[in-house]
Amino acid sequence: MILDSCIEACSDADIMHILSVFKTLLNIVRVLVPVILIIFIMIDIVKTTSSSEVDTKKLSKSIITRVIAAIIIFLIFPIGNFILENIPSADTGYISCYNCVDTK
Repeated sequence: MILDSCIEACSDADIMHILSVFKTLLNIVRVLVPVILIIFIMIDIVKTTSSSEVDTKKLSKSIITRVIAAIIIFLIFPIGNFILENIPSADTGYISCYNCVDTK
């Protein structure tokens, strides 16, 4: 039953391929951006501790900002996927195809 609805929703192979690439890119961004932000936090800590003047107020503000940004970016994609998966089936078919595309 589910397979039939996926075949019906993804009848165009090109659209299915584009959606698969898009979903893969979203997964890469979801993981890569928080990792990059964590690396920047480590660089800031090393730069601040190696300098003669340690400005903990500036460092803590930078760390908090980057941690919040990493959390927001990490959570945006699961929330977006949850919304897309729960849209009623009265869509044009692209959302159903997006939900059926597997990025393995």
